Amino acid sequence: MVERTHTLQAYCSKCPGSSPNAVWLSNLIYFASDVGGNEYAWDPADSIQADPQEYRFYYLPRLHEDQPVVAGDSFWQFVEWVVADVRSWRDPKSLAEDGPDLSFEPTHVRARKVPLKRDVKRWLA
Repeated sequence: MVERTHTLQAYCSKCPGSSPNAVWLSNLIYFASDVGGNEYAWDPADSIQADPQEYRFYYLPRLHEDQPVVAGDSFWQFVEWVVADVRSWRDPKSLAEDGPDLSFEPTHVRARKVPLKRDVKRWLA
């Protein structure tokens, strides 16, 4: 993810004429792509929610990056968008046989505590 983000950000910065929104594209965090060359990214400047932190996700069709598609206002909405997109390619008869769609039940993650120095020394001994 980091390497892909750096590569695409560098390209957009180096070639600002490559797209009318090259400056915006150069600030995105790219986290996935598909076999068709389409990119998936989020905009760190487009925070939707502070706690927990959520960002808007985008689908960037290859050669049409100047027409980004909002793919969700949270990671879970992005996952739902992908599932709906993939399911749209399939035969309706097979969809009826597959059963229920995804379900999402977030769980609380405890806050991390910084370990004591003496514990770290013991672990590394």
